[in-house]
Amino acid sequence: MTDFSAFEDLCNLLLSRIGYEGLDPQGIQGRDGGKDSILRRDRTTVFHYSLRTDWESKLDEDLQTVQEHIEEGDFSCEHFVFVTNEFIGGEKKGKKKNQIEAEFLWTFELIDGLRIQKELDAHHLDLRKQFFGISDDGPETKLLDELELWRDQRIKKIKNNDGLSVNYEHTPNIILHIVPRSALVGANSIELGRDDELSPIKLNGWNAKPFKDGITGWAPNPDGTESKAYTDLYRDGRVEGVCKIEPFDRGDKELINPDYFQKHIFNSLNKYLRKLREKGVETPIYVSLSLLGIEGIGIGVGGFRGSVDEGQVFSTDPLTPEPVEVTSFESSVEDQLEDIVDEIWRDAGHWGRSV
Repeated sequence: MTDFSAFEDLCNLLLSRIGYEGLDPQGIQGRDGGKDSILRRDRTTVFHYSLRTDWESKLDEDLQTVQEHIEEGDFSCEHFVFVTNEFIGGEKKGKKKNQIEAEFLWTFELIDGLRIQKELDAHHLDLRKQFFGISDDGPETKLLDELELWRDQRIKKIKNNDGLSVNYEHTPNIILHIVPRSALVGANSIELGRDDELSPIKLNGWNAKPFKDGITGWAPNPDGTESKAYTDLYRDGRVEGVCKIEPFDRGDKELINPDYFQKHIFNSLNKYLRKLREKGVETPIYVSLSLLGIEGIGIGVGGFRGSVDEGQVFSTDPLTPEPVEVTSFESSVEDQLEDIVDEIWRDAGHWGRSV
């Protein structure tokens, strides 16, 4: 969600249902007299809302604004509520609460994007539908449709080297997409710093740089002209990892080492999920694995029998198996991706990875 007016409406409606019934909206964008909403009941509660990624700076500004209005006698404040769409870890929320309550003469509550998401999903489906267009009936189907549409659009951009975070002009490719459910409902925003880049698939050395929507880890070719792999981490928690596949020549056919979509993907996915967990993103998380530019290529198997002798090659390009849902960070990555990996093997004319 990027429309502050809509976000303010959502906050006012949601807050009125979770203990702040009767709050009075005060207006937006400079016309609020130092507060987005106020509630005068057994105590005076002042509310401020933010869509800014630098939420801590916005919070500091709002605290000072409220203090100035109190000193000028415009209103009083005994409890301050700050609502942000950013995802903030529990430890940081606790430290911020202690810091503010020690400095100011009021109690403090910080409501972040994860709290908003959980409230909407569990108790306020009508608001979820009103503000995010997610129907009460079959919301997961709608989310998966949205995910697959976004994935397919990204694959086209990768194929055409169109608006990517780096210059990338390679085929064939292995493409990994990780999308938290919270990103699909627009309730997710995480803080990213210099050390938050993700290593590209298969590679041990890489560079890092920010781009408009996040941070990328990328590895240039030896001549420095373009990237041979990159992994983007978006501020809403999405991850896009793209790696150039280097087939080996087997006479009349090129073959792909299955490590590309098994070992290398398993290792990278484990690392990427650890980072998302560290940044406060919660499950469920959807994972999609795609192959691009694989027409006429086979999979290298033991002794190379079958892939060459029987003309077994990929029949679909791009190959985009249905995403899988990761419901727990404790789950085995290999088990989670079993169906996707088996579909890749079958598309290339094999019974499965174990055959």
